[in-house]
Amino acid sequence: MKDEDCRIVPRHGRAAVCAAALVMSCVLSSCSSSPTPRRRAAPTTTSTSTTTTTTTLAATSTTETLNPALGVAVPNVIGMKITPARFYLRVAGFIPIPMTAPCNKGTLTSQSIVASLWVPGKGPHANVGAVPLVPGTSRPKGSWVGITWSGCYPGGSVVPNITGLSFAVAVNLVHTAGLTWACYSVETTTTTRTPTTTTRPPTTTTTRPVTTTAPPSTEPPTSTTSTTMRETSTGATSSVAHVVTSTTLKPPQTVLSQDPAPGSLLTPGTSVTITMHACPQ
Repeated sequence: MKDEDCRIVPRHGRAAVCAAALVMSCVLSSCSSSPTPRRRAAPTTTSTSTTTTTTTLAATSTTETLNPALGVAVPNVIGMKITPARFYLRVAGFIPIPMTAPCNKGTLTSQSIVASLWVPGKGPHANVGAVPLVPGTSRPKGSWVGITWSGCYPGGSVVPNITGLSFAVAVNLVHTAGLTWACYSVETTTTTRTPTTTTRPPTTTTTRPVTTTAPPSTEPPTSTTSTTMRETSTGATSSVAHVVTSTTLKPPQTVLSQDPAPGSLLTPGTSVTITMHACPQ
């Protein structure tokens, strides 16, 4: 309150009002002399940005046709014959090369089978530095796959039935089965028939006169006829020859027996015993 305000107040109350005014002035002045309160700093907001990286993986086909660089699974051709083994490897995109020469005697049973697979060596010789290859392993498309072939008749040799056949046919069947042979001769009996002659004893015929007299007649005799017949037989010796053709029984040139029995399973190269009357020399 200012002094002018105290003047307009009646005198009897002027002192009280002025005292109140002075008090208020002191209060206000003390308030103004007090230190100015510090303002609190506004809170600082730290913004952290998180960057999310999304990685998209390319899907790989099971047939490995979309991305050949990742490799193709080697098909399992273990135990297959020559033609199907090569076929499946080539269809998968590989180049089959022989680590050993396959065997084929012209029959399906004689053909070799795949014994093992290899990653060929890089030198001029595929066997040098070769590494075993497990079927199902991924390999680059167009790469080489080495094959170790088994020998002929991988499933064994089956003994053919040659009993009753000629020697030439029997031997041919034995060789076709991948087996060898040994022939043994047995003793033979030769029967010879000779002609025989039968001689009959001589037969003697006796010659005797035969007289025929006509019976008496009551009529006056005119003539008498007498007939004499002579039987003559000459004694002779007759020989009857029974001719029998002379025949020599020759033994048949066929196989009488064999060992082992037909259908037996043997190791290739095993010998089959052939028994004949006379083995060819």
